[in-house]
Amino acid sequence: METAVRYYSKLGNTKKIAEAIAEETGVKAVSVTDEPDLTEYVGILFLGGAPYANIMAPQLREYAERLSSDKIGRVILFTTSNWSR
Repeated sequence: METAVRYYSKLGNTKKIAEAIAEETGVKAVSVTDEPDLTEYVGILFLGGAPYANIMAPQLREYAERLSSDKIGRVILFTTSNWSR
């Protein structure tokens, strides 16, 4: 697999961005809660999530900590926010 899109979305905003990236890259966006680990090598991993109370969501942190460098070429991070400031 050349590209993968993984995300954690509590309110749906990050999911929308993940799905747009997935559409452009020709893959499916998958929540980290639906597929806990990558099962095959990916050249590019798009990984997204939003900060909640200024910290990374535990689900996304746990996923990121389990990532193995021998399964990924590069990681591209993306994030969303609904701050009104």
